[in-house]
Amino acid sequence: MSESLMKYNLHQLLVKAMMQKIPLIVVEGADDRPFYLRIAEAEGKRVQVIPSELVKKTDGYYYTPGCEGVIEIVEHVQGDIQRNPVCKKYFLGIIDGDYREYTEEDLGLECLFKLKYYSYESHFITENAVRNLIAYTTRVGMQDIGEEIIADIWNAAKPVMDGMYLVGLEILNERMEPLREKLFAEDTKPETLYQVKDGNSLMDMVLDKEQELNRFAEYMGIKRDDIRCVVKGKYLLYAFVKAVYEEIGKLNGRCRSGQMEQCDYCKNEKFHLCIWKVKNQIKRSEYNNVMIDVSWKTESEIEYIKNRLSVLG
Repeated sequence: MSESLMKYNLHQLLVKAMMQKIPLIVVEGADDRPFYLRIAEAEGKRVQVIPSELVKKTDGYYYTPGCEGVIEIVEHVQGDIQRNPVCKKYFLGIIDGDYREYTEEDLGLECLFKLKYYSYESHFITENAVRNLIAYTTRVGMQDIGEEIIADIWNAAKPVMDGMYLVGLEILNERMEPLREKLFAEDTKPETLYQVKDGNSLMDMVLDKEQELNRFAEYMGIKRDDIRCVVKGKYLLYAFVKAVYEEIGKLNGRCRSGQMEQCDYCKNEKFHLCIWKVKNQIKRSEYNNVMIDVSWKTESEIEYIKNRLSVLG
């Protein structure tokens, strides 16, 4: 984002967007900006994507970060939209699904676009993403990755996803009961879920509450299939990639030992050349970014986001 845009207040930015015919998209934070820029550019749209905290109010102060800031901004442009419906082509506020389905009613605001899952990261928990990660980390062509391999890895990751479902329930329960002892802070990082301290990890402590959390889910009407709505997207994607990547690392041994259909190299005992051997190592700090980078172009789950951005301008 151009630094010069920060000198304009919200209404000036809106006028500028319409005059220059460059739609203005307001998002929750800086981490969201690259994703939506990438989607817009792929749809052939030139847009300005601005985190809410960098949008100035008419009084000179700035809006708050996060969904509250985006919602306040959208509320403040409702009058502009009513006076000039063309505004709808040049403005959009995007918020994560978060727990809004379980804690708040629909706001019914024009030009407010809510994701159907917790956050944009949640859209990449798919079999398509598994296939893309295999192709990225090994020398296997997409056409050689059979459904059986995908199913094996997907099923192997299921216990990890079951644990993450409980993590989502715990955080939602903590949010709904302010006096409840909290395991998770707002800034808890995904990788800390598995770090052991005093013989226990955060994940262990959550798993110990399984029965209690399942009762809470039943009370709230939440099912296991709602996992992408219940669990923070950054947490869920991190755990998913971690589990999938670990399973991909086992494919070389399975091919070598004949536990799966062997590649031509392993059939001829040239095991060091096995096409299932991991060639691209992924650092844990890069799990989420790598998965999105290799999957966003072909991921059908984000089509509705592409479609919404495509009608701007």
